[in-house]
Amino acid sequence: ERLADVPVAMLVANNQGRYVDANAAAVFLTGYPRRELLRCSVWDLTPAVRLGTGEALWRAFLSRERMAGRYHLRRKNGRIVEARYVAIANVLPGLHVSALATAALVKRFDRINR
Repeated sequence: ERLADVPVAMLVANNQGRYVDANAAAVFLTGYPRRELLRCSVWDLTPAVRLGTGEALWRAFLSRERMAGRYHLRRKNGRIVEARYVAIANVLPGLHVSALATAALVKRFDRINR
């Protein structure tokens, strides 16, 4: 199955937290066009009130190399959404993959793939 058909947002970030790749589900989840999303960082998608927590989680993630849980994202339109995530650091040296899903994301891809 193609990555584009997976109802999970896949984001690849470098050591500085800048996105270097994203799939169609990540575009849908964040509300950013892919080209614009690839100019963003983890911090651009983290709500301002959660930046301190987000930075602490990022450091812990890079140290532990694996992390899972819930994360609040700020979409391009400013709306905050909660997603479940699984992340793996250094899939390739200096590149870290996060897989995120929400109920809305899964529903949308179910409709598209019927």
